[in-house]
Amino acid sequence: MKVLLCSPYEPKFKDNGGGIVKWAKNLMGYYKKNREGVDVEVLPFDRSIYVHDNLNVLVRMYNGIKDYLALIRKTYNRIKEEKFDVLHLCSSAQWSIIRDYLVMKIARQKNVAGIVHFHCGRIPKIASDGGLKWRILKKVVAMSSATIVLDDESYRVLTSFGYDNVYKVPNPISIELGEEIACVSNKTSRVSRRVLFVGHVLPSKGVYELVRACAGIENIELRIVGRIEEKVKAELSAMAGDWLLLLGEKTHEEVLCEMLSCELFVLPSYTEGFPNVIIEAMACGTPIIATGVGAIPEILECAGGAKAGVIVPVRDVNSLRDAISELIDDETVKKELSFNAVEKVNACYGVPIVWKRLVDVWEKAASRRINKGKRC
Repeated sequence: MKVLLCSPYEPKFKDNGGGIVKWAKNLMGYYKKNREGVDVEVLPFDRSIYVHDNLNVLVRMYNGIKDYLALIRKTYNRIKEEKFDVLHLCSSAQWSIIRDYLVMKIARQKNVAGIVHFHCGRIPKIASDGGLKWRILKKVVAMSSATIVLDDESYRVLTSFGYDNVYKVPNPISIELGEEIACVSNKTSRVSRRVLFVGHVLPSKGVYELVRACAGIENIELRIVGRIEEKVKAELSAMAGDWLLLLGEKTHEEVLCEMLSCELFVLPSYTEGFPNVIIEAMACGTPIIATGVGAIPEILECAGGAKAGVIVPVRDVNSLRDAISELIDDETVKKELSFNAVEKVNACYGVPIVWKRLVDVWEKAASRRINKGKRC
């Protein structure tokens, strides 16, 4: 079986691929060592400009159209040049959904099984809002041989509309992560009352609520790691004292050191898909507090109703403050969450486990395409 994987893969700018790039790198790293009868080729779907919240809307639209037309043309030419059984397209379900529709249409015309993989948790909101984006998304799902989502709620919403080609597949952790953690853990130890955030430091990541929550907690140290613009840096610094450290970007090894040295990892985002940073914090055995968005509730849910972390409401400073205050001093609960997190990661999110599920979806999609062809 020959698969064309259309995904951000070689980003010109670090933040223009995010978790999808990490997903693709983890997947392909495993594939190169374990081909197992599947031939996967990556067709990089990377943006040509740095996309961020403050970028002019017209500039985003112009460059987005230019990028998407080039990617559609590149996809068409590639599947025209060579026969693929499956085209696997990674999507964020933003306005790139128009691109997704055109790519799925090309795949169908060329008799290739098209798979759209939504790396986000915003499908339920898109459905509830309705409008043009939702109408196009439904057409993409209907046209695809298979649709992959990351969380239960997205799966429930799509299947409730009668789609029988929807599958839920989690993101994997890299094979090397365990070895990296073992190596770094020898160099660090937990620091009392230290709280950590890792990610792009944006308002939509809940960082303002996090700083406000920590401002009411005595003897706390909040460390924020990630790309941050000067305006956000100035505003957060004005809200806090010397207990807030804005550390900027760090290497992956340095991030693991931060995760292994903090007592709590907090991700109070407004929206997420399947955040890799949560999985890595779990693999480090770090107790987690996060908002219940995207796949996070399922990630932190363990067998028998046990938990690997604490869920708080979105944009709720008081609930976030209470959760941090209660958990940071409760050694028993922290140990329980830490144990459950490591167990869950090892049982559910290893690359071999996720790889097998993806191959199964590819095979089902290819079979669905063949059977449709026979009926025609």
